[in-house]
Amino acid sequence: MLLKIGKVILAAMVVATIFYEPPQDNRPKIKPLIRTERVHIVKYGEHIFNIADKYFPQQEGTKDYTRFVFSIKHENGMLDGRKVTPGERLIIPLMVEAK
Repeated sequence: MLLKIGKVILAAMVVATIFYEPPQDNRPKIKPLIRTERVHIVKYGEHIFNIADKYFPQQEGTKDYTRFVFSIKHENGMLDGRKVTPGERLIIPLMVEAK
């Protein structure tokens, strides 16, 4: 009796092994990003948001506009509320896909 049960269990294990399919990896692939910088020379009439609008489509690291503006201000020491002036050189930090 025990031998018969053992054979049934063994047969079930063999069938399960034959029809086993490993789970699919459906997670999104993470793109490696690198930090680059662009230099922007401020023109008359521009402000930080015009400049951020120009470079935001190139940004791949964060798709949060507010965070992107903050990173520009932080990089250029403008967290105290200082405004940009024409002729000033701003560093625009960008995260782009590594090639």
